[in-house]
Amino acid sequence: TLLCVRALRDRHSRAWAIALLGGLGVVACVGVGIAWGRSAPGYEVGLEDRYVTLLLPLTLVASFATESWLAERWRSRARALLFTLAVAGALNGYRNGLEGALDVRHRARHLEAAVAQGATSRELAEQMTPWMFPDAKELARLLADLRRAGLPPFDRGAPGPEVDSQLPQFGSFSLQPVSGEPLERIVARELDGREVAALNDPGELRFELDGSARTLEVRCGFLEEARGRGDGLVFAVEWRPHSGAAPRVLFECELAPPRAGELPLLEIAVDLPPEPATLALVTRNAPGRHSRWDRGWWGDLTLR
Repeated sequence: TLLCVRALRDRHSRAWAIALLGGLGVVACVGVGIAWGRSAPGYEVGLEDRYVTLLLPLTLVASFATESWLAERWRSRARALLFTLAVAGALNGYRNGLEGALDVRHRARHLEAAVAQGATSRELAEQMTPWMFPDAKELARLLADLRRAGLPPFDRGAPGPEVDSQLPQFGSFSLQPVSGEPLERIVARELDGREVAALNDPGELRFELDGSARTLEVRCGFLEEARGRGDGLVFAVEWRPHSGAAPRVLFECELAPPRAGELPLLEIAVDLPPEPATLALVTRNAPGRHSRWDRGWWGDLTLR
């Protein structure tokens, strides 16, 4: 840095000096970005020696600066010093990488053995926290979603009654569903800072109501993966009385996802009959359409 600053005074070297100082600035920005993005383990993580994006530019800037502006009698010593530091850094990085890889492989083998022995999502989450994920409760929910989706190796474990035999909990619902189908494809997704229910088509969520609620307010729409690839969904609210009376459709609307722009959002408010019933939030393909990319969501459910 001192060599670069000194070179700024030389008209012929000024452009080189500015470029190298800019390189140092980029390195500093990368360090700050890593520290901010991975601040959970501590802000010093931005200066970890295992990040080649920090060590390599620093070595190159130092090499260019010494070759360009250091006095001739000091250059051979500077080259030897930089080479020694570069080799030491490379060996240290190799050692850290090897130790990290061996540790991850060891933990992964224990995890695979636990899955093969029928561990539940909760038990797996406790083993994987905090080295893989900071929150055991959230990780257990995510593992349960992987199990329901049939993704190996998590599809081989035993269902745990505290997590796996239930639907996910949806943070934007004032009342949680008691059942749904297809169960293995209903997952919780974060959307604009809130947790919504993502459904395949056809799919539905069912709620048991005692007749005291008078109004339902809920939102629904398409997930981002439907943009430009889906060909349309029907969103419906169905009322299925416990008395055995014929089911009723309280709301129904067909939507098609756009190729550009904002995805359509439905804000639904319907009056509810004063009787015990099963309320179903339904998504299904529009008539004559069958795109597998049609993924819808329901969220912000409130009963009044």
